[in-house]
Amino acid sequence: MDGVSALPNPIELVETSAVRLAALPGRSDTAVILLRSFNPKVHTNPKVSYPLAEYVWADGQRHVLVVQDLLWGWLSAPGAKSLLLEGIKAYFESNNISRVFAVGNSAGGSILMDLCGDVKIDALLAISPQIDLGPAYRAFDRRQSDWSDWLDDTAQLPNPWRAFESDTHLTVLHGLRGADAAHAAICPTTPRLQHLLFPDMEHDLRQRIGGAKPSMRQMVDHLCNMNFDAMQRIALENGAFLRGQAPSMSPKASGWGRHPKAGVRASALQEGHTVAET
Repeated sequence: MDGVSALPNPIELVETSAVRLAALPGRSDTAVILLRSFNPKVHTNPKVSYPLAEYVWADGQRHVLVVQDLLWGWLSAPGAKSLLLEGIKAYFESNNISRVFAVGNSAGGSILMDLCGDVKIDALLAISPQIDLGPAYRAFDRRQSDWSDWLDDTAQLPNPWRAFESDTHLTVLHGLRGADAAHAAICPTTPRLQHLLFPDMEHDLRQRIGGAKPSMRQMVDHLCNMNFDAMQRIALENGAFLRGQAPSMSPKASGWGRHPKAGVRASALQEGHTVAET
């Protein structure tokens, strides 16, 4: 499916200091939710238009709902999540949406996994999501200090585990280096989950398969067609293996050998809780 050169003016459905919801209207009964979480220390002017949204909209063949967590607060600000859900559900009802898909990276993936308990999402692609945001996260993931300073102790954080109890088909991608390895380790196995692991990557999967790269565009197309085997093939071709199965590619063929060994520290950008261009 070819992308287009320009998007329509987005329809602002929700806009507060904490969350923004904008719609790119389509002509079908299919909607794709794209959720990004912005670090206010880095992103001073988040935009609704970005490459993946342009591609997914596909000249109106799909509705696209762009959700932006503007304060890196995991939608924990008072009323933020409820306003978002009201906006999403009202849009779905008024546009007769019957098929819903979602894509999120890092915190965006974690928040979408939580929303699976509130909104019927047929299939979700979560890239490098944090699976636990409670005591275990604070114990093994030093990145939480980046955002916990501006969250109240009573903040209601999302619960990604709700996705595993839903009917959503989940495709979850994790690197096996750094703190992401711990999130991958505690990710449960369920009949509706395919968990794809990248041995040589940390939190920077966007460098391999994210953003507006052809592989990501193809995965989103397959996601919307419920073709999970094709999604898996793309991940395997990019150096992943399916959890529970032996790696099928040699380190040389997969490209693993081109990366530093596990004992070598990666850059702060790779290790940090950075936001991918998904």
